[in-house]
Amino acid sequence: MFNHQAISGWGRALALGSATCGLFCAGIQVAEADPFTVQEWGLTSGLFNYATSEHASETFTLVQNPFHSSHAVSLGSSASAASYDFTWADQYGYFLVQSTQQAEGVPTSQLTTWSSGGIYVTPSENLTLSIDASWTFDLPAWYMDTTLGVRVRGATSHLVLFSETTGGQTSYPGGLAGTVTIRPDPIILPAGETWVLSYGMGIYNDSHVATCIATGNGYVNFQITPEPTTAGLFVFGAPLLAGRRRCSNRPPKSHRIRR
Repeated sequence: MFNHQAISGWGRALALGSATCGLFCAGIQVAEADPFTVQEWGLTSGLFNYATSEHASETFTLVQNPFHSSHAVSLGSSASAASYDFTWADQYGYFLVQSTQQAEGVPTSQLTTWSSGGIYVTPSENLTLSIDASWTFDLPAWYMDTTLGVRVRGATSHLVLFSETTGGQTSYPGGLAGTVTIRPDPIILPAGETWVLSYGMGIYNDSHVATCIATGNGYVNFQITPEPTTAGLFVFGAPLLAGRRRCSNRPPKSHRIRR
């Protein structure tokens, strides 16, 4: 171990250069861990008719980078579709889910449509997660509701870093239309845990009127970026290092450390 108080600027440069040369001359390569990995995911679009027990769904589980795909399912006039735009590298990740749904009334029961899923992310360093979610809906009759939800929790610890659900609901005799959003402050994803980024967008139609169709469309966007303090090092570190280089080019006045 070097005694940094006893080694001058020239001495430190020489010691560092010797150590670096020793590593590479010995053929040793130091590998850096990825800032985060995507372990798995389950991305589903589906619908269910409670009257007939008919249902349809499709799920993506194969992790790919980048991932650009879509799927859609339908029953009669009801449908649920979703598209995905995922990509990540280094300390940055972009996970966008977009969904369009419509749920028709079932004369004797209910029908529900949904798009939901979970993305499992494991950071090796603290990272920042930003969430932007929006859902626009039209519930033209009574006894309909719609939901937009986002949650971030630990896969092992079950610690919930964030959870929010919003939406709209109608009752007799009228309808409801509007837009709901979820846009919290940025969240720190601590290293050492696998975090599940969960989302859900859905419609529930219990109007019992086949001509009354509830609709919704929107998106959930998860973005991963460096932790603010880490990002600051890249911004402010370069001038600091440049200053140290300039200083190191001057011969030291003395090997004695001034206190």
